[in-house]
Amino acid sequence: MMLFHMKALACLTLAAVCGSALSISYYFLYTLPHIREESERLDREQKQAAQNFEMTRRCQEDGNKFFNEYFRQTNERGLTWDTAEFHYSRKLNTCLIFTRYIQSLYPTVSLHYNELHDIYSSRLIIQGHFKRDTSVEPWKEEPLTLLDDTPNYMSDQFLKEKEKLFRE
Repeated sequence: MMLFHMKALACLTLAAVCGSALSISYYFLYTLPHIREESERLDREQKQAAQNFEMTRRCQEDGNKFFNEYFRQTNERGLTWDTAEFHYSRKLNTCLIFTRYIQSLYPTVSLHYNELHDIYSSRLIIQGHFKRDTSVEPWKEEPLTLLDDTPNYMSDQFLKEKEKLFRE
C-alpha cells in the first residue's frame, strides 16, 4: 500500500511539474511575445499621436503666417473676411487653410471667394468663386469666370468638398 501511495505521489508530482513547465512555456512562447507586440503597437500609436499633435500645432502657426500674408496681398476696401480655418491632413501630409471673403456689389448682390489652399506648396486645391443674388428665392448663384483649371464649386458643393478634405 505504501508503494502505491509513493507511486501516486510521484505521479502527482510529475503532473505538477509538467503542468508548471507547460504554464511557463505558454507564458514565454505565447503571452510574453503578445505583450511585447502590444507594447510596441502602443508606442507606435503614441509616437504617431505626438507627431500629429506637433504637425497640427505647426499647421496652425504656419497657417496664420500664410493667412496674414494672403490677407495683406488680397485685402481691399469693401471686402468682408471670415475667420480662416486650418487643418493638418495626414493623408496629404500638408497643411490646408480655408479662406473666405465677400465683396458686396449691391444690397442683394455679392461676389463670394471661398478658397482652400495647400500652404506648403502654395497651391490652390479647390475654390468657390461665384456671384450670389439674394433678391430671388432660392438665391441665385453664378460661377465667376476663372483663368486657371482649379475646380470651382458653388457654395454647397464647395463646403462638401472642403469638409471631405478636412476629415482626411
